[in-house]
Amino acid sequence: MNYVNWAMCMEAVLLCQGYWDLFEEKVLLEDNEGPEVKRIKKRMAEARATLILGVEDAQLAHMTDPNPYTIWENLAKVEALLKLIDEKFAGFSVFPEDEEENYAF
Repeated sequence: MNYVNWAMCMEAVLLCQGYWDLFEEKVLLEDNEGPEVKRIKKRMAEARATLILGVEDAQLAHMTDPNPYTIWENLAKVEALLKLIDEKFAGFSVFPEDEEENYAF
């Protein structure tokens, strides 16, 4: 998954579906009351479902929080960590250079 492309496309989907405001700042249910809480919970669940349907199976482990804002943050953190690992270990091989071709998978 190319995170940058995915994030841009997913932002467009969420914007078109009217959910992007839930990602601009974290919505806390404690800050709302009455029927407004029920409406916000429904919108958050729908936005979360949109995210879940838009990722590969390997990313589902990062989608457990009920707040879609938190999920978005988690995915960005995972991407940043993977990028850092990639940069740190670029060119690293566990096989000796002269034997690498013997370990084809």
